Amino acid sequence: MKELKYNRKAAKVVLVIVIILSIVLGCNRSIHSIENDMDNIYKNGSQAYGKPIQDVAVYTTNGLELYNIAETYGYATEELKNGLETLKTKGGSVTAVQEPLETVKAQAEIVYAAMLTASDVPEYDRDAAIMYMTQMETALYRLGQNVVYAEAAEKYNKAIRGILPRLIMPKAQPAVIF
Repeated sequence: MKELKYNRKAAKVVLVIVIILSIVLGCNRSIHSIENDMDNIYKNGSQAYGKPIQDVAVYTTNGLELYNIAETYGYATEELKNGLETLKTKGGSVTAVQEPLETVKAQAEIVYAAMLTASDVPEYDRDAAIMYMTQMETALYRLGQNVVYAEAAEKYNKAIRGILPRLIMPKAQPAVIF
C-alpha cells in the first residue's frame, strides 16, 4: 500500500478498477437475487394462487394425453410432440418455457379443432379431448391469474432489460409471462 500512497496514478487506476468491479458484481448480485426470488415463487408458489410449476406440469400432462388421442387417429403434429417434450424436460425453468408453451398452445388448438370436426374420431375420444383441452385451458388461466408470480417475473424482466445487465449478462433469458 505504500506504493499507492506516493503514486497517485497507481492509486487512481486501482480506484477505477475497484469501482468497475463493484458495479459489475453489485449488478450481477442484484439480478441473481431477483431471479432467485422469482424462481422461488415459480417453484413454491403462494397460498392464494398455488404453484406455477404445478400448473405447467398439469398443462403438459393434459397436452400429452391430448397428443396420444390425436396420434391414434393421425391428427398429431410433430411440433406438438416436440413442444410437449421440451415442456416436460424444461418445465422447471421459468426462463425456458416461453417458446415451447406458445408452440404447444397453438398446436394443441389445431389438433383439437381437427379432432372435433373429424368424422373418424369416436364420441368417447372427442369427449376425452374436450376434457383434456379444458384442463389445459384451465391451467393456463390459473397461470395467467397468478398475480404474485406475474409481479416477480415483470420485476426480473425489467431488471434484465437495463443497459448494464445487458452488458454484464448478455445471455440472460426473460421469464415467461402467462
